[in-house]
Amino acid sequence: MKRTGSTHAMNELVDRLLPGLDGGRRGQVLLPRVWSEAVGEVFARESCPSMLVGGVLQVAVSNSNWLHEMRFMKAQILERLHAMLPDTPMSDIRFKVGPVPRPQDPVDTEPLPELSPGEQLHISEQAACIKDEELRGALEAAMTAHARNKKAGA
Repeated sequence: MKRTGSTHAMNELVDRLLPGLDGGRRGQVLLPRVWSEAVGEVFARESCPSMLVGGVLQVAVSNSNWLHEMRFMKAQILERLHAMLPDTPMSDIRFKVGPVPRPQDPVDTEPLPELSPGEQLHISEQAACIKDEELRGALEAAMTAHARNKKAGA
């Protein structure tokens, strides 16, 4: 796992956004961001750092198989985290089986069908009685979205 420099950029960003943050709190802010780089993509999908208390990092792992694998890698992971977050006091990592958030799969959606000129005219005529332009525009947008969804069968 090679370092990409993204950790350095994140450190600078945290320094600018949260000046005066001590090493421990700074590490808690950065840990979720550097975790994947520290453990690698495969391990990162199966684990999630949950909290850092008293120098001990608590990590949730998806199942007992991954827990055992990560225990074998604990010294290397700790070494990488120390290199990435040198000001964060971290003396140990404790792994436990627990919930690991999964990224949502992107939903493949087809674009909604366009309305015919007649359908658009009908919507404009229905909203024409509203004098407030902003309100009329919002109503037309809502009616158009509804008609397009209905036309798509959603």
